[in-house]
Amino acid sequence: MWTTRDQFLVLSMGWVCTALLSLIALDAFSYELFFVCSLIGLLAARELTLTVYVGLTWQRHVYWLTVLGLAGFVFVLVRQFVARVSPWLF
Repeated sequence: MWTTRDQFLVLSMGWVCTALLSLIALDAFSYELFFVCSLIGLLAARELTLTVYVGLTWQRHVYWLTVLGLAGFVFVLVRQFVARVSPWLF
């Protein structure tokens, strides 16, 4: 019997591998795009395996991983915004 932690790991790793292979096959691989696709997979796997009534230890770790991932996403957005707007500012 699979636990929710096992399901989370299988979903997450499956999504990451699928995203990586898809980006390579489409010749669209970039680290930023791979990061965003992986973050979407992490959020989807987290929501699919979330237990509401029981707080499990591994879910707290996933929470902090999600916070860190969202902070990285904000960093990517700001960097892309500055790269697009900087020619008009200077």
